[in-house]
Amino acid sequence: MSNSESEQWAKFSKLGRTQYVLRYGVLGWGVPTAILFSLIDSYRFGWEGFLSQIVPALVIFPVGGIFFGRCMWRLLENKHVQATAAGTK
Repeated sequence: MSNSESEQWAKFSKLGRTQYVLRYGVLGWGVPTAILFSLIDSYRFGWEGFLSQIVPALVIFPVGGIFFGRCMWRLLENKHVQATAAGTK
């Protein structure tokens, strides 16, 4: 793990898992993806259904963002543990 990755992990671990998932999973991935999905879908199939697209998308994609954020947290945590273990040998 490089020095910048180590600093990045220190920043993320200071946030804690819940705050990381909310910031990077729900707000960073789920909400923008919902908006982008709704815009693209409405552009392709007509703007009349935009509101009926965005409301469920703003529920479904942020829930997916919870899973995305938790997976990313786990990957970063495992990477940090492996780098720490390799550094102590």
